[in-house]
Amino acid sequence: RQMCIRDSRYEEDIRMLSEGNQNAYRFSIAWTRIIPEGRGKKSQEGIDFYHRILDTCKRYHVEPVVTLYHYDLPQPLYENGGWENRDTVEAYTEYAKICFEEFGGKVNLWATINEPGYDTICCYGRGNYPPNVQNLERRWRAMYHLLIASASAVKVYKLMKLNGAIGIVSDSYSIETLVDNEEYQKAKYWADLFYNRSVNEVSVTGIYPQDLIDKLKADGFDTSYILAEDEEVFMAGKVDYLGINAYDRTLVKPYQGGETSMTANNTGDGVTKNETIIKNWFVLDEDPDTEKNAWGCELYPKAVYNLLLELRKIYPNTPVIITENGLGYYDNLENGEVQDTYRIDFLKSYIAVSYTHLRAHETDSYL
Repeated sequence: RQMCIRDSRYEEDIRMLSEGNQNAYRFSIAWTRIIPEGRGKKSQEGIDFYHRILDTCKRYHVEPVVTLYHYDLPQPLYENGGWENRDTVEAYTEYAKICFEEFGGKVNLWATINEPGYDTICCYGRGNYPPNVQNLERRWRAMYHLLIASASAVKVYKLMKLNGAIGIVSDSYSIETLVDNEEYQKAKYWADLFYNRSVNEVSVTGIYPQDLIDKLKADGFDTSYILAEDEEVFMAGKVDYLGINAYDRTLVKPYQGGETSMTANNTGDGVTKNETIIKNWFVLDEDPDTEKNAWGCELYPKAVYNLLLELRKIYPNTPVIITENGLGYYDNLENGEVQDTYRIDFLKSYIAVSYTHLRAHETDSYL
């Protein structure tokens, strides 16, 4: 996963990354370090801080992979409606341009926004992130603005003709079912649209999915924020690569009644269920035979392999970078150290499964 570098000891941390044979370091720039109020006056102190980080990366031969936005919206913008307000798109574009101007010569890999899908599910689906509401109509509006902001930043970056690549980081899932029939396949289609294509399609192809617009209208949701003039921005803002945060699969089954409801195990109590009903779309399913961690997340190594094959099939010309993968676990200290063999085993299993299946298909055209 993305790591947090301590402000006062970042050089030590980056040196340790290098000594551990890590060749890249993904981190995010805090918008408020660059523009404390979200718009307006820049902070030279904050800009200088990131120059020091980037110079240290270069000194230790660690490639910086820089995310512009990772959930941390400046408070004044949040109070003005956050990502539900179109003005936030303009503010973000201004912020991104400043970052490109300041750091463009030192960064070869940029990511515009981290997880527009998951962020807005937590904000407006589960309600466990601010503004802590459960209202999917507001979710779709906020996510649309995140996506047009991402495209706007990509457009600016390419107009500046900087030597590097820019993408988006999407939480993406292998959507699967335990039953293979027409009803389950329909649920799989809607879940893929809800979780994956709603972000990835427009980011990669530059076209906002028409079936998503039609579905939102069928649900009676307001779609007036989808503007015709945005089509050009989306097309000009196609990503150079797709970053995916890939952890586990998403099992679904057909919707059979009930109102929309999303709950999640946020405490790791080993008891609370991750339950989702999306009215007229799908329902989350559960495989009782699959091992899960204390947060109820499946430990299913083939999920990443299946996802990569699916992405290769639908976006054959777009490079994919796995930007996050890992295991949530309660760590125990033994003599002042964490004996995390469980995490090592987890990573080995993911690599082994992918390697085995890739070798089995090594003559296929997608390799």
